[in-house]
Amino acid sequence: MAAIAFVFAQYTEFFIGLPRFSPAVEKSFVLHLPGLGNLFPLENAGVKALAITILFLLTLINYVSVKAGSWVQVGSTFLKIGSLILLSALIFSSGNGDIGNWTRTEPGMQKSGWTLVMGIIAAMSGALASFDGWNNLGFMAGEIKDPRKNIPRGLFLGIAICMVLYVLTNLAYLYALPLDRMSKSSLVAADAIRTTVGLTGGGLIALLVMISTFGAVNGNLFPCARIQFAMAEEGNFFKRIGKVHPRFQTPGNALILQFVWTSLFVITGSFDMLTDLFVFITWLFYGFGAFGLFI
Repeated sequence: MAAIAFVFAQYTEFFIGLPRFSPAVEKSFVLHLPGLGNLFPLENAGVKALAITILFLLTLINYVSVKAGSWVQVGSTFLKIGSLILLSALIFSSGNGDIGNWTRTEPGMQKSGWTLVMGIIAAMSGALASFDGWNNLGFMAGEIKDPRKNIPRGLFLGIAICMVLYVLTNLAYLYALPLDRMSKSSLVAADAIRTTVGLTGGGLIALLVMISTFGAVNGNLFPCARIQFAMAEEGNFFKRIGKVHPRFQTPGNALILQFVWTSLFVITGSFDMLTDLFVFITWLFYGFGAFGLFI
């Protein structure tokens, strides 16, 4: 969540300049973690301040109203889906791409067997975090109407929509860029827009990233506080965290704790390391879970 909020703030810098300390000041305060490296809390002060502000705003919305938090999620999700469909439509309707890119292979890319498997793993490892989140719905089970019916429906529809959008956008990118150009691109979506539509894609892609990350922050903040809340209710965490706000009927204390803890990650800048660890551990246990179905 801290990393996602930080990315939102980073891409905001495309439109407005955020303040920061001089390099000397940024490096003047360092936290050393043995075996993990150095952290510089004063780096990117403006970006971190905006990230914490977004976390505070969304925490406040979810603190005062479950319904308001859900409407933020619905609205940001529709904006995200609409933006991806619009992006794909612009690329396909330009007529400046090549469908042949979908089946054309490049020299040196004829892989098979374990070489292909390891290549896919290496290519996907940096993007696995974007495939996570499908299980967050289960954290909200206690507040969902008719959960026996609606949770399976939500999981199925959510995963199906994500699959369609991922395939659609990647087909659009591949239509615009052959594999050799795509492999050398640092921002595939922007290059695809520039190649096919002729627009400078940086601003458009920055806006899409901001929409996506804003929704992703809320999509994690909204359900994840329920984990600490449920643990506290069952006596496995601090008792106060399991209390419902008497007026708003929300897990207020759990949301406050989550905001404070996440803000500390933003300030220290340790979230990149934590995200890498999270992705590895999470998908390792997803794999164990899938393997367990067959034994």
